[in-house]
Parts: sequence; structure tokens; C-alpha cells
Amino acid sequence: MLRIVWKVLCISLVGCTALRVSACEKYGLPDTMLVGTVTLETFYGPPGYGESPKTDSKERQVILHLAKPLCTLASDDEPAEQDQAKVTLVPLDNLSLQDFVGKVVAVRGSLFHAMTGHHHTDVLIAVREAPMPRPAASVR
Repeated sequence: MLRIVWKVLCISLVGCTALRVSACEKYGLPDTMLVGTVTLETFYGPPGYGESPKTDSKERQVILHLAKPLCTLASDDEPAEQDQAKVTLVPLDNLSLQDFVGKVVAVRGSLFHAMTGHHHTDVLIAVREAPMPRPAASVR
């Protein structure tokens, strides 16, 4: 009896682990979709990135506060991340995201990991097309 319980427990754990891994996103795929609320946030920039607030520049970035936490799988040059509550939206091709501030949206793009001091979230998403508005209930 104990062997049967042990086998069921092991199979369950393996199944749960597989589900957790498959729920994580891969970097670099062109059509990753995320849902959340768009905000405009200000961060300290050079020269001290917050160490000298009186002299540091200010950087405004569009942030997506995610409806559910994001995890990413490690790649050759980008680390795995867990429980990311927000990502930076990086508009490409002169795309303006200002009209979406305060709105719940779905965005499609390609995830990448922070590379410079100008990146203020661990995970960013390069967005080529306008976000799709969503009902506020989809944030839950």
C-alpha cells in the first residue's frame, strides 16, 4: 500500500513540475501575449541611477502591471525569472503607448531580459503593434 501511495505522489509531483515549467514563457518568441494595466513610471537615470537623486536624470517608461505573475525560462544568455509582477513595454517602429496609460490591455511581442541600467524591470517586452484593450475584469 505504501508503495502505491509513493508512486502516485511521485507521478503527481512530476506532473506538477511539468505544468509549472510549461507555464513559463521563452525569451525571443515574437508572439508572446501578456495582459495587464499600463502605467507611466519615472525612474532615476544617469549618472547615479538613484544614488544622487538631486543630479540624476529622470527616465519615464511605460510599465505593464501584469494580471498574473510571469515566469521565464532561461536561455543561453538570459536568466530565468519567477513571479514578475510587471514588465517594461518597449515600443518599436515609433509606436506610441501614451493613449493606453491607465487601461487594461493585451500586448504581443518578444520578451527579453534587462541588459542595461536603463532597464528598470527584470523582464521587458518589445511591442510592434498597438495593445488590444481588455475589459477590467480580465485583470483578475
